[in-house]
Amino acid sequence: ITASEYIQDPMLYNGYKFHLRLYVVVLVTPSYSKAWIKNTGVIVPAGEPFTNGDYDNAQIHDSHMSKNPQLLGLYPRDLPTGNNYIAPINDMLARALTVMLPLVSKYDESKNGYDLFGVDVMLTTAGVPLLLEFNRFPGFVTEPAYVNPQFDTSMWKMELFDTVILSVTAEIFGLGAVD
Repeated sequence: ITASEYIQDPMLYNGYKFHLRLYVVVLVTPSYSKAWIKNTGVIVPAGEPFTNGDYDNAQIHDSHMSKNPQLLGLYPRDLPTGNNYIAPINDMLARALTVMLPLVSKYDESKNGYDLFGVDVMLTTAGVPLLLEFNRFPGFVTEPAYVNPQFDTSMWKMELFDTVILSVTAEIFGLGAVD
């Protein structure tokens, strides 16, 4: 099932179509739900340089971590003017989360719960963010074959997990905001 039209004008990363894998942490309590959007993520390129056409060639049009692991990058660090897209992406995700948060639940036997989602976003050449999907399984880069030597996965994963633990813990114990 196709849910949207093909994106004809994707922003390119080193000549490749790409999407951003970002992360959202959701906390569910008995009285409310809250989400944190991580402002760093992974740049995930397609397998071959982009050309508009040849739509049967998935290597050009389909971006996955396994397609071109040597080009994986960190967002926003490795994307020129990457910081310019943080606010528009956060605005788009905040709107999506207003619909999604009521659907996230915890186990009945738990007082509080949290979930971590991988969120795929594509940018157009005009810098407009387009939500591709929320993934229940966040898809961390863990296999050595996927690792770009310039891509420090251990540091990135530690920062991501610190965000999860600190954000949820601070909220549960009333310690205030954590970035």
